[in-house]
Amino acid sequence: MVSEGEAPEFPGGAGKMYKYFDRNFKRPNGDHAEGKIYVEFIVEEDGSISNATIKRGLEPACDEEALRVVRGMPKWKPSVRDGKPVKSRMTVPIVVH
Repeated sequence: MVSEGEAPEFPGGAGKMYKYFDRNFKRPNGDHAEGKIYVEFIVEEDGSISNATIKRGLEPACDEEALRVVRGMPKWKPSVRDGKPVKSRMTVPIVVH
């Protein structure tokens, strides 16, 4: 599904995406886990997010929160191939600290 051409982009770039994660990820009560959660998802032709799954988790409650945050992301700029938007698969790390 990954195409040659323009890669998908979170609105404002990677720096804005990580700020979005920091603002929106709410650590589950009583959880003290630290590390990275890798979430895979599809950026659709219209920039929406679908099929979010945990590729490498940390702790079940944190993993569920990471999925919630990814599913709530604003629309991305989709990948473009031959001048047309196409689906692409992304994996991003969410740092839990």
